Amino acid sequence: MKANRQGIQSTKLPVRQRNSPKSTPSSSTKDEEELDLDFMSPDLIGDDDEAYISVVSLDKVAPRPDHNAMAQADASGRVPVKSISGNNYILITVFRNYIKFNAFSDRSAASYSKLFREVTEFINSKKPKELRFQRIDGETSKEVEDYFKQHLPRIDVLKAPPSQHRTNSAERAMQTAKYHLRSIWSGADESCPKYLWDKALTHAEITLNQVRTYSMNKSISAWTGLWGSPFDFNAFPIAPWGTNTLAFVSPSDRETHAEHGLRGFYMGCAFPEFYRCHRVYITSTRGFRVTDTVQFFPERVMVPGSSFENRIEVAINDLAKIFAQIATIQGVMPHFDKDNFKILSETTLTSLKAMSDIWSPKPIPHHQQAVPQQRVGMQHVQPAFAHAASPLP
Repeated sequence: MKANRQGIQSTKLPVRQRNSPKSTPSSSTKDEEELDLDFMSPDLIGDDDEAYISVVSLDKVAPRPDHNAMAQADASGRVPVKSISGNNYILITVFRNYIKFNAFSDRSAASYSKLFREVTEFINSKKPKELRFQRIDGETSKEVEDYFKQHLPRIDVLKAPPSQHRTNSAERAMQTAKYHLRSIWSGADESCPKYLWDKALTHAEITLNQVRTYSMNKSISAWTGLWGSPFDFNAFPIAPWGTNTLAFVSPSDRETHAEHGLRGFYMGCAFPEFYRCHRVYITSTRGFRVTDTVQFFPERVMVPGSSFENRIEVAINDLAKIFAQIATIQGVMPHFDKDNFKILSETTLTSLKAMSDIWSPKPIPHHQQAVPQQRVGMQHVQPAFAHAASPLP
């Protein structure tokens, strides 16, 4: 849930501001004053046009980079539960409206250097030589800057201005990513361990980027734009994360009279390594297993075909087929036992009548029915027959 925004359907009248006359600057200081005005202009502070500060020289304004060639990253706060892999934080990276999730353990310089190395390698593997700028927040280290200078000298590292979160698009993506992760975690089974939260990042990245548009082509998803092709749900089927699951154990991996399945929790599809396979966390071994055969036992969601309406519809159709078969058998078989059929018919009719009584509304007794009131102006007037309709004492 989100808090209501201010100013939506406001009842306050808008305040008109008078435009003050601008003074003409002198020719000697014209360039400097124009630079300052452009830097401080509120029109440049937003999600599209902002002021950028370079890591190399924090006193000068760097040239505005192309947003489609820039990756923006931001780290989340500490997750309340330490993951099974020892992670405590999440790094959110946005590139062309594609959101990338990375989990890490601590905020040390070595962790940040490893994270940005993974992010840049991932983007370069999908879009070679198209990443030109890397924007980060003020929390960085000399090791991260040295890594980009030594290994990726063509990528310029940019810092957001201090205490200015609007200039980093990853700040808004962080909110979207958090809401999406919370919805996934909330939909998991109640008995699913909380320390498996980082295993949902791949599942969240796949599902979230299907509904986000690609910044260079609004007609396709962010996933399709970055990976080059739509996500194939037939090759990599997905289900609600954290669902109570029974994972199949192949005959070569089990004993003669052992159970054919192990209980666990669904951790997502085995993308991209395995075709039509799933990753399952096995509770008995506290390990992960990849299998192509699973059975789901959802608690919070309904599997298609398992709702009460679907079950009633299937039962009625089965009952109609049985009656049709009985009618066919009665006309074909000459030695059909009509007495037993009569008893069966009476029993069936009794059961159908009882089922009909359940769904039929019961009539309200006459003395419990509400007496209608006539509204005249602002007063309620009782009708003249109201006393006659009430029961005698």
